[in-house]
Amino acid sequence: MPIPIGAMPASPVCNPKEMIFMIDTKALSKLLFGTVFWAGCSVQSAYPVEMKKSPVMHVQQLPEQQQELETIYQRYVNWTVGSGTLSKSDPLVRAQHDEMLKVFAEVEKQFVSKGGVAGLGKISFDRTKDKQPVARYVFDTLLPSLSMSYAYPGLADSPNPGYKKPETLATIIAVLDHMYASGWKRGVDTGFDFDRLRKTGFTDFGGSINNNISGYSKTLLLMRDELRKAGRLKRELNTLDWVTRIFAPEQDGRGMTQFQFPGFNSDGFKSMVRNRLTYVVTELPDDPARIENMTFLTRFYNKAYTLAPGWADTIKPDGVGYHHKGIYGNGYSEEALEAAARSIYLLNNTSFQVTDKSIANVKLGLKTFRIYSQKYDMHRGITGRFPNNLNSLVHLVPAYAYYGVKNGLDDPEMKAIFARLWDRDYFQRSGLLSKNFAGEKGLGAFGEIESTLALEQENVEPEPPLSGHWDYPYGAMSIHRRPGWMAAVKGFSRYIWDYESKKTKNLYGGNASSGVLRLYTKGNPVNAFDSGYGIKGWDWHRLPGATTVRVPYDHMKKGKRNWSSESFVGGLSAEQSNGVYAMIYDNQVGGVSLTAHKSLFFFDDQIILLGSDINGGDGEHEVATTLFQTRLPSADTVTYFNGSRLTGEKNRFNVASQQPVWLTDSVDNGYYIPNPAGLLMVHRTVQEAPDESGKKMTKGLYATAWLSHGKRVNSGRYEYVALVNAGADKTREFARNATKIYRVKQQDNRAHIVEHIQKGMTGYAFFAAGDGFASDLIIATDRPALAMTRKMANGNVMLSVVNPDLGLAPKTKTITKNDLRDNPKWLYHDSETPKVTITLNGHWQVVSSGDAGDITLKTRMQGNRAVTDLTFNTKHAFSKNVELARQ
Repeated sequence: MPIPIGAMPASPVCNPKEMIFMIDTKALSKLLFGTVFWAGCSVQSAYPVEMKKSPVMHVQQLPEQQQELETIYQRYVNWTVGSGTLSKSDPLVRAQHDEMLKVFAEVEKQFVSKGGVAGLGKISFDRTKDKQPVARYVFDTLLPSLSMSYAYPGLADSPNPGYKKPETLATIIAVLDHMYASGWKRGVDTGFDFDRLRKTGFTDFGGSINNNISGYSKTLLLMRDELRKAGRLKRELNTLDWVTRIFAPEQDGRGMTQFQFPGFNSDGFKSMVRNRLTYVVTELPDDPARIENMTFLTRFYNKAYTLAPGWADTIKPDGVGYHHKGIYGNGYSEEALEAAARSIYLLNNTSFQVTDKSIANVKLGLKTFRIYSQKYDMHRGITGRFPNNLNSLVHLVPAYAYYGVKNGLDDPEMKAIFARLWDRDYFQRSGLLSKNFAGEKGLGAFGEIESTLALEQENVEPEPPLSGHWDYPYGAMSIHRRPGWMAAVKGFSRYIWDYESKKTKNLYGGNASSGVLRLYTKGNPVNAFDSGYGIKGWDWHRLPGATTVRVPYDHMKKGKRNWSSESFVGGLSAEQSNGVYAMIYDNQVGGVSLTAHKSLFFFDDQIILLGSDINGGDGEHEVATTLFQTRLPSADTVTYFNGSRLTGEKNRFNVASQQPVWLTDSVDNGYYIPNPAGLLMVHRTVQEAPDESGKKMTKGLYATAWLSHGKRVNSGRYEYVALVNAGADKTREFARNATKIYRVKQQDNRAHIVEHIQKGMTGYAFFAAGDGFASDLIIATDRPALAMTRKMANGNVMLSVVNPDLGLAPKTKTITKNDLRDNPKWLYHDSETPKVTITLNGHWQVVSSGDAGDITLKTRMQGNRAVTDLTFNTKHAFSKNVELARQ
């Protein structure tokens, strides 16, 4: 039977005067670990100035804590192999069960065919990745399969035939003995850089064997009793203790300083839960160090789960996840958040639970993840070097269940979020839950499916479909949603890199953050592929919303994680409903310089895109701004151009008219271009392009439209409108009435200003400080800024403002990768977003604002003119909103 986890206990209120201390209870004479870390408190400074050791303090060990650790141990076992409550009558359960048994059989067959233990040969645990193939096979595949095969009892009505099979136990012991003989023992060098950990609070995991031992730790968890009887448990626990000692209270006798630094490596999130927690709870109850180890680990959790400033991993103040010094929407962030939520679930209702603040921070990460995913897919520009792994949210669904389920945290908000995300038909059709077991690095567990099904049975009312506008400054990304669809735009800057690649991964992703606008509108559930974003034949230059140079693909392979020279990038969320996004664009893809001022104005389902001051090119390759590139399921799929139905796969033409033009893509989004002036190119054709690895060419049929700026551009510009889900009829109607709907009031290197006449709203992208803008209301700004105004029925005005510059480094400082690797001053440099003052025409007073503490108002006379100065503190580039009335 499952062990109930119960209700979440109240954690102590975070008080800067109340510090958490720990003690090495093995030997009071030893100098204890680390410095003081204010667990759960907000970061107040950029980084610690001094590194001091903590004073030695005593921690009282309570007898009931040993029982709590046994409870956590049994929870973790049940989470891994199930609690025996599920039946194969549920298709999801049966699929998971069948997949497990299939993997057990396949792994055993392969192992035997290669000679068994003898066939492994001498195993290298070298840090160099190319020397690890056998070790990774043992850790990622062999051991987890053997131990699960032995420990998994099966379902109530379908037992596992290999359960407790003596031959499997003998094989596991033989493999462990062989590993020990090959050097897998206490003292093995797994590559931890403890000096760097002390200096920066950070150490790498990637490429080392540390990132690949989950299958090993799982084996010790599941085989504790058997290994103890066989006389192997103490030996193996000594090894696991050694290879996870980065999270141990005694590391190498030199003390610790890492607790001064908030956050932690995303890989470390995983290792703390998969490996170190497994070690601690697998220790026997009579081990006096067990409570000390768990207390210390909780302290490390609280460090890791804080909001990290600067470029540090993992959870940022806006909720996005970081890895490799930049936003990572999938992969690392997904796995880190799942591990964090799992730890909170397993430790619930014990004295070892993390603080309320840590729980809230992990929840923030989970809530953010579901905002930038529609339904499960995210913008390609935040997927690091995994451009085709868009649906990471499906792997996080169990994490929402851990928060929501009754024997978890019983969180009502997370219950409702889970209920919206959970789609039984989709998971049954895709088989994604069962695939987790066969996934990488020894993962996969029945506890995931038990939690999801338990919460499914609560029949909670789902949260409403998401609708609103969100800005994520640490990702240079804005999300605009209405029920059933999502628009996402991504840029980069001197703080936020453009893309990541590695060997055969994402070689042509250099334009992924070039102001790319992706519309996810179609599918069940809504997804990228059904919304027109293909993979085969995908043209890596023709990215919607992006202005790019069509350099040869071979030229795109050079460079990764590039920062631009510009800090002006980001978005404004106006009342969390509509918004503005803008960037001063500075790109060097293929070694060709291209700069521009770009902006997007989001008014419900109408997105107005402007570009000005487009300069650059090499005189040889085309510079263009793409409207859309959408997959054509067949040559019969219809698109429209000025009312004409287009079909077929060999349809190409240029538009030379200076009259307005409208068209649609293959998924019913409409586009309006007021003056193509010979720039518009429309194609329906088979495209050929390399896949992300560069190993093969692929083909696909697409409808594509772009505005060509020539091969060398001086002061180029564009204007068009994207109409989400408008179809032909609504797009035609918009084109007929466009001049009555919106107007561009300014479009130059100082500002882009767009008024939506029908909605009484105006958006502003001020690229430079100054005055004399084409505006009757905002007449000056002392810094570059974004703003939006909305006229209210009572005559008042809603004003939204942000300075999008994160302020992570002085303008005189050029950040390098070495700075962020070796210097905590820059790695943890907190946002210093300067205050911005907006000057309004007339005297105004504040009626209401949820951001009143960050806004000051001053009325004055400027000559004979009444003006109002509104100063906004937009730290972290967070938008501020205020309702104003004329005095």
